[in-house]
Amino acid sequence: LLFSVASREQAAARGEEKYFCEVDCHLAYSVIGVRESKALGMGPARVAAHGLYRIVTVRVRFDPETTSVHRPKDMALTPNPQFVRIVEACVTYLPDAAGLRALESVEGPSIPLTRSLRPGESYTTRLVFDLPEKARDPRLLITESDWITRLLVGHENSPLHRKTSFRLG
Repeated sequence: LLFSVASREQAAARGEEKYFCEVDCHLAYSVIGVRESKALGMGPARVAAHGLYRIVTVRVRFDPETTSVHRPKDMALTPNPQFVRIVEACVTYLPDAAGLRALESVEGPSIPLTRSLRPGESYTTRLVFDLPEKARDPRLLITESDWITRLLVGHENSPLHRKTSFRLG
């Protein structure tokens, strides 16, 4: 608990990576782009935001430099399901499924955050959030869902530990 209480909130800048430990390797996540739109899609697939859509482009990378020598070089890793949300002024916003479907109708499908990777591989995906137009400092928060991380000393999922988020502005 001392490590958690002593921790501090951190915010990664655009392009800066946040690592997730996967036992014998690490995955790195970064925000590489943010767009805004009042509406997404075309024709019957078009939807309007209640506020303003934020389309966040996230890069997921399997860092080959952090791979254990005991892990086979061609062994794929399927990331643990992540909890993804935006936090702004103590309010949480989940991804907007209707907005994502509308975006995909024009730009093609997004890659799920659970897509398998081999060492050195990466991909980008898009997440869509409907936020108030006046949102001042929205931050993307991606966390692990493994329950065991709540028991690890110094892990951001441990009780009272502060989180590392991504700045969107």
